[in-house]
Amino acid sequence: MIRSDDPRACFYARLKDILLRHMAEAGSLSAPVPGLRLHRRDVPGIPEHCFSRPALTLIVQGAKRTLIGREDYRYGAGQCLVAGIAMPNMSYCTEASADQPCLGLSLELDSALIERLAAGLPVGRQDTPQKCSGVWETDGDLLDTLCRLAALLDAPERMAGLAPILTQQAHLLLLLGPQGGLLRTLGTRGSGNHQIQRSINLLIERMAQPLDVEELARHAHMAASTFRRRFRSVTGMSPTLYHKHLQLYEAQRLILEEQADVAEAAHRVGYESLSQFNRDYRRILGSSPARHARLLRGEDG
Repeated sequence: MIRSDDPRACFYARLKDILLRHMAEAGSLSAPVPGLRLHRRDVPGIPEHCFSRPALTLIVQGAKRTLIGREDYRYGAGQCLVAGIAMPNMSYCTEASADQPCLGLSLELDSALIERLAAGLPVGRQDTPQKCSGVWETDGDLLDTLCRLAALLDAPERMAGLAPILTQQAHLLLLLGPQGGLLRTLGTRGSGNHQIQRSINLLIERMAQPLDVEELARHAHMAASTFRRRFRSVTGMSPTLYHKHLQLYEAQRLILEEQADVAEAAHRVGYESLSQFNRDYRRILGSSPARHARLLRGEDG
């Protein structure tokens, strides 16, 4: 809850106004501003599974809980979750109602931009594995930048000129803020954590191919045992489990967003056995693919 005497209150009031005007109903909206998404939930407690790209998620009103790997984050208005790498997660709103919806926005982080900006900043302990995500209080400078970025929704004629500048400013403020250590170790060439990030990008590109940990380790210039240990330290899971989550969450997206049938989705993410796909999907996501799709579409009471 943001107090009225908090210096940040004016930014949150402005963001709330923008979000309510552009999000008349519950859901998520990809804004015309590149990388920006708006979020509104009117009911608490409905779990949502997804595979998120690196992003900053800001809560404007309400509260949320997000589980990323082995980490459990609870955060509310005035706080932001920063995830430095692509990770499977489960989240739900803990405070939301039709009168006081949970409101938020997320900005996808550009790994190439972080790498470029981080080149001019101190690295810190680059050989020490760090968690890939964290929750922090949002300072006034970052809020001001996010406000001006969201305000471009009401000024489309300024979007092409200002959106890239404001997006770069948001990235730089994150690197200079309390989140900076996390992002710099992931974005600094030559660091072990950066090698893990590059390996994750390779995993995503080759999602439908059989997992080869030895090849990933060579790509990261590490011994296989070192690679496995550092990968688990950064992501909270083994490369094998990460790859499995990556395949299943992409299959879920194909079924929901592209209307693919279960067999097609399984094939496209690399499964040769439909029965194995169904077993893995049920074990990790808690339901059969077909029933899960109906639940998420609101078709299964």
